[in-house]
Amino acid sequence: AKKLCSDKPLPVMVWIYGGGFQIGEASREIYSPDYFMQKNVILVTVAYRLGALGFLSLNDPDLQ
Repeated sequence: AKKLCSDKPLPVMVWIYGGGFQIGEASREIYSPDYFMQKNVILVTVAYRLGALGFLSLNDPDLQ
């Protein structure tokens, strides 16, 4: 990773992909940080689980 040394704060862009909690991913090539690294912008992508099983909670202590 590129080491950043700066006396001033850098801008941060947070990307949360859409898709209605059914489709999508944060790791696609189009979300890569290459462009932002050239512009000294920090890119944060957020991944989350999708679909019914992604939000399933069985409230079972053995599964925690």
